[in-house]
Amino acid sequence: MEQELRKIKSDLERMEGKYIELLEKQKGTESLTLELADTKEKLEQSQALNIILQRKLDESTEQANAFNFVRQSSHNEEISKFRKEKEKWQEIEMKTLGEIEGLRLSLIHI
Repeated sequence: MEQELRKIKSDLERMEGKYIELLEKQKGTESLTLELADTKEKLEQSQALNIILQRKLDESTEQANAFNFVRQSSHNEEISKFRKEKEKWQEIEMKTLGEIEGLRLSLIHI
């Protein structure tokens, strides 16, 4: 009987040890679950922030492209005006040179 009681006591101590071990594992699992939930929440916040930043970047890029288009259009207009002015002065120069040549030939015949 004493032997049976020792065996039962030994079995109970072993079961208690296993129970304590399982409780510790459960606490570790709960801790990991909480860490995982926290990490998931931070990831979701980071993804939301990335979406906002990408939208702002897209808006800035769109604004910069519009500004560059306007600036390039204005630049092209200035170049066009300059070319027209240059052509006008070249025509005047050619006309003047023609008149000078005509006068020179007139003076030669005099």
